[in-house]
Order: sequence, then structure tokens, then C-alpha cells
Amino acid sequence: APRPTAVAAAVVAGLAVVSTVLLTLGASSGAAAPATTAAAAAGQGLVLAGAAVLLHRRAGGSQADGALWAWLARALGVLALGALGKLVARLAAGGVVATPPELLVSGVATLVAVPLLYRGLILWNRVGSSTSDPKDWLNGVSAALTFAALLDLLVAWRQGASAWPWWSSQLSVLQLGALLLLFGTVLTIAVLSDLLRNPRAWAAGAGTLGLVALLLVDLAVHRGVAGGDLLGAGWTLVAGGLVVCAVLRAHPALPQTARTQDLAVGSLVVLLGAVATLALSTRLPPADTAPIAVLCVLAVVGTAVNAMRLVGGLTQLARTRQEARTDELTQLANRRSLLAALEAAVTRVALLVVDLDRFKEVNDRFGHAAGDELLRWCARVLLDAAPAGATAARLGGDEFALLLPGADLGSAVLVARRVASIGDHPVPVGVHRVRVGASVGIATSDGTGVAAAELLRQADTAMYLAKGGAAGGGPEVRVGVYDDEADRHARERALLAQELEDALGAGRTPLAATQFVVRYQPQLSIRTGAVVGAEALVRWQHPRLGLLAPDGFLGLLEERGHMAALTEHVLRTSAAQSQRWRAEGRAVRLSVNLSTSCLTDPDLLPLLEAVLQESGMLPGDLVLEVTETTLMEDPVVALRTCERIAALGIGLSIDDYGTGYSSLAYLGDLPATELKLDRAFTDRAAAEPRIAAIVAGTVTLGHALGLRVVAEGVEDEVTLELLRGLGCDESQGFLHCRAVDAREFVRWADAQVRADAQVRVGALQGAGRAGGGSLPEQ
Repeated sequence: APRPTAVAAAVVAGLAVVSTVLLTLGASSGAAAPATTAAAAAGQGLVLAGAAVLLHRRAGGSQADGALWAWLARALGVLALGALGKLVARLAAGGVVATPPELLVSGVATLVAVPLLYRGLILWNRVGSSTSDPKDWLNGVSAALTFAALLDLLVAWRQGASAWPWWSSQLSVLQLGALLLLFGTVLTIAVLSDLLRNPRAWAAGAGTLGLVALLLVDLAVHRGVAGGDLLGAGWTLVAGGLVVCAVLRAHPALPQTARTQDLAVGSLVVLLGAVATLALSTRLPPADTAPIAVLCVLAVVGTAVNAMRLVGGLTQLARTRQEARTDELTQLANRRSLLAALEAAVTRVALLVVDLDRFKEVNDRFGHAAGDELLRWCARVLLDAAPAGATAARLGGDEFALLLPGADLGSAVLVARRVASIGDHPVPVGVHRVRVGASVGIATSDGTGVAAAELLRQADTAMYLAKGGAAGGGPEVRVGVYDDEADRHARERALLAQELEDALGAGRTPLAATQFVVRYQPQLSIRTGAVVGAEALVRWQHPRLGLLAPDGFLGLLEERGHMAALTEHVLRTSAAQSQRWRAEGRAVRLSVNLSTSCLTDPDLLPLLEAVLQESGMLPGDLVLEVTETTLMEDPVVALRTCERIAALGIGLSIDDYGTGYSSLAYLGDLPATELKLDRAFTDRAAAEPRIAAIVAGTVTLGHALGLRVVAEGVEDEVTLELLRGLGCDESQGFLHCRAVDAREFVRWADAQVRADAQVRVGALQGAGRAGGGSLPEQ
């Protein structure tokens, strides 16, 4: 605590001790002067008021347990007002102590303060909470009434009963019952909430125990009636203890929630105590047992109400737990319940993960209500396919699971095929009949060594392999079995995807500053052998795997929506390089590939215009390559985009011609300038006459449409000569050069020019010797 607060607390605690001693001595002497008794009552009020102010300040400076100190401060404030009322009653009686008005004021103040103290104490082990459970109040009130009834029973058995009015006697026993409850609450909270090492618990316990002891002495002195200075001494002792609590450094303890078991045991003890007291009171005269009976009946009623609340709470808890482990839509088990069942499995188990195919299409076309109905129908199918003892669960979305205890792989596959067969027949959804498929992944465990989450991951991996047609039989295979090798590839792909995100800089780093580099593969004129163009090909300079070709990462780029950024990077890099070559006197046409997502991207045209303007590249020096599959993905949008590209003066090349749709219709509509033969034809043309005929027909068709025909994948001279004979315009392939960086491309091109010059010179010299002459010196 801050130093001023600590000093003030020490002063109040010291005054509390002094006041307690004076009050105790004054009460024990029995002959104190009126001025002394009045001063004692005034001292008690000052101590209680000072303690209330300190605790109020403590509540304002604490966010964690401010509610606790606020309630304790209110209780001490009530007691301070009670001390003031006792002082007034004592002065009105001429200094005589323990008069009826004084007893009434003290008793009422005590009975009001105890609930406030109790309210704070039950929050002690619930730090951060500002509310209390009604069951706590019912237990407390019933316990206090039981204590009071028991005390009434003891007083009634006592010889020479008190001559005080009955109300004062009942007020006294109610006070003692409430204080016993207070002490029991401190003790119970200290035990249940791991506060036995907390000095605050010891200070609060010592104060309440001293208060109970002094009240018992007070009852003995006044023959069954309490409310004099001994009770005041006890309250000042409690105030001092609470002030000490406010400045002590608390031992850390985790907040505890009252358990239903503890509340039930407490209610049972109170109930037995009330019933036993009522039974014992029947041995006394009826005139003496009326208050006891009333108190016992009230305690039993409170306990009964508390028991009903406990039963209701337990019922609600059971319902909540059931709902927490059940999927609301399908009433199957949920993921949490499935994992719990997996954790509990000690024998061999098989786990099936089922994912619906084309579920999104149903949702989009018919609405979410139809989608929900489809999910419920699939849940029934899953239950029908499940053998006895299996657990069917919905993991979320359109993904389900089936746990088969004791099943081996063979039986699991049979069940999986029954589940996957839901796609064999249309599914009734409202007034519609839809057809959906299911992909099923299977993972097995012998009951040891595989955690629940890991087994679920394995089954999920197998399901994705089945969905991708990688389970061992192509796209029609809808059941996949977990395999370590396939999982290794899946993990590698996931790792590569994460590394791809890191390489891209998650959108924060310009792509040019990342690991993606551009390589150039030359395109040569078949007739002259001159370098007339180059295709820009992107590579990933991977820090772990080295230089990766596009087929190793372009699919991941497309999945994650980064293809547009990569295309922009290649376009800008290629355009800048084209301008550098043109400045060096090298006019090289550059080709750049476009994916499906780029061709339908509304930002493509503005990007092309910006690249041409910023780089100064001539539109005719740029060719954009699109595949037939890309064109047919959305023919209307693709054709419109291609027409706008052509309007800019940029060339269009139909890449991989012959391997896609090969529709002649779009050849007439598309403003293409180039037709690019796929290597699937160039590789086989020299060896297979039918393929050579297809190539010849394609070249003729391209020329008839005014298109330049480029053959890619040329790797030997035989193929090159065949293409030359068939009239193909340009060639590209390993025969000439692999994809290299810009500097190596220039070196290769220069070497190619020198080699061509030497060939021409040799040819001329040979012609001169054949004619008997010589070449002039250059």
C-alpha cells in the first residue's frame, strides 16, 4: 500500500486495539463512570468510521477485488452509525449501559452489517466478479437461522432464564448466529480457495473469532442478552483486522468457483442441523419452543428452496453440457465430443472424415435453408451407414466424421464406400433434387501412440487426397486412406505454401524485392536462325529448395490469389528489360503468360497501359500468351479482354495449341497474332507421320488466318528440319537455349550471331573455291 495509506491503517489498527482493550475493561469492571462509557462508545464509532474510510479508498484503487473492499467498507459504515446511535442512547440514559434502546440499536446494526460483510466475503474467491450466486445467500440465511435456533435451545435449557424482554433475547441469538456464520464463511473460503497461506485470511479469521468470543462473554455477563461494550470491542477488533488485510500483500491464489457439490453438502448440513434442533426442542415446554420452531421452519424452507435451485442448476448444467457436445443443426456429436471420444478410446479405432462435394453450389443456387436440409439428410445417411457403437459427428460446415471403435482398415473402407455412395443418387432437398458427392478419408490407430488431434489430421489429409483424386485411382476415387508418403507430400505442400506467403511478404514487400526472378528463353526464326523474340518465364529462387520451375508453385499462387501480383512483377521486369535491350540495339519481342484469373481481372488493362507508358516499351514488342483452357473459362469476358488488348497494339498468342478445346470457332473471333504449337506435338512429329500431318495442317491453318506459328519444345535438329519443311515460322526449345537470365541471354545471343557469321563466311569461301576465285579482304 502507499505510505500515507499504510500509516493511516497503522493508526486505525492501533486505535482499534486500544479501543478494544478499553471497552473490554470498562465492560468487565461494571462500575465505569458515565463519561467513560460515553467516551468508549465514541471511540468505537471513530475507529469504525476510520476503518470504513480506509477500506473505501482501498476499493477505489483496486480493479481486481474492488467489489470486496467496497462491501466491507459499507458494513463498517453501518457499524459506525450503530455506534453513534448507541452513544446517543447511552447519553440519553445518563451513561447507563445495555439499556433496551442501546441493545436495539446495536442489534439492528449488527444484523445489517453481517449480510454486507458476508456479501463481500463470498466474492473473496471470485476476484473480478461483481455478482454473487443466490444459492450462497440462501445457504447463509438458512445457516444463520439454524445457529440462532440452536442458541435458543441452549438458552431455554439454561436454568434461571433471562428476565429481559423476549425480543432482546431473540435479537441476541440472531446476532450470535449471524456472527458464527461469518466466522464459518471466512474459514470455509480460506480452505476451499487455497487461502490458508494468505495473511489476509488469518487477519480476518482472528478478528471474527475474537468477535464471536467477546459476544459469548457478553451473553454470559448479561444472562442471554448481548449488545454492550463487549460486542463493541469485538467489532473494533474486526475493524482492525480488516484494516490490516487492506494493507497486507496478499499471497497469490487463483479464483475459485463454488462447486455444486460444496453447495449441496452445505445445504444438507444446514438441513440436518435445523431438523435436529427442532426435534430436540420438542422436549421443552411449548411456551419456550415457539421461537425455536419458527427459526427452524424458516431454515428448512430456505434449505428446500436452495435445494430446488440446485436441482434446477444441475438440470440446466446437464442440458448445457449436452448442447456443448452436440451439433445444433444435425443433432450429431460435434468436434469437441468427437475428440473426447478419441481420447477415451483404448482399443483399435478407425476414423472417417467425410466432406461433401458441390455443397457450396447447392447453397448458392437454392439458399441456405436448402443447404441445411441437405446437411440433415447427410447426417441421416451417415447414421444409417454407421455400425453399432460408432460415433457420428459434424466437424463444421459440410464436413462430417465417423468413429469406428474396434474396426480394422478393411471394414473401415467398406463403411467409407457406403458413405461415399451418396453421390450415386439424387438427394431430395425441398422441391428440388440435387446430386452431391462425398469424399472420405480414413485413418486408423491401434489405440496407442496417436493423439486424438493427430488422428483427426491424418483422416483429414486422406480426405483431401481423395477429393483431389490422389488416392490411387484418379478423380473418380472418393475414398482415401492415410499414407505416410502422401502425407509427407501434403506437409511439404503446406510448408511451401507458408514459405510462398513469406516470400511474397504478405502484401507488404514489393514483389520485385522478393525471391521471384525472371528468365528468358529465346525464340528463333526457323528460316534465318535469327533471334526474334524471347519468352519471359518466372522462377522462384527458393532459399531451401533452390531454383523452382513454375509448375512447382504457380498452383499455390493461384489458390491464394497472388497471381495478379506475380504477373505485374513479370510484366514490369520484362518491359524494363526490353527497353534496355532496345537501347543496346537489340530489338527483341517479349512474350508473357497470362493465367485465367488475370484474363478476367478488371485491373489487367489499366496495368498494361501503365507498364507501356512507364517503360516506354513499344506495344508491338509485347506478346501476351493465353491458353485455350484460359480462353474457354469465361469466353465472353475473355474475348472482350483480348479485343481490348489487341486495341492497345499488344500481340496475342494462343499457347499450348492442340491440347485444350481446339475449337475452330474462337480462332475466327479472337484477335490473335500468333499460334503456339504445344511440345506434345513437336516431340512426336518426327517419329509419327499422323502427328506430323496434324502439325502441317495447323501451320497451314495458322498462315491462312494470318497468324505466326511458333513451335515450342524443339530439342533436336531432326525436328527443326521437319518444322522448317512444314513452313513453321519460329522455334523455341532446349536445342537452342534454356531459360536464362538477361545477362546470359545477351551472351548467348551474341555467340549465336558470331556462329551464324562464321557459317556464312565459310559458305562464301566454299563457293569462291568452287568458282576458282577468292574473297576480297574486308
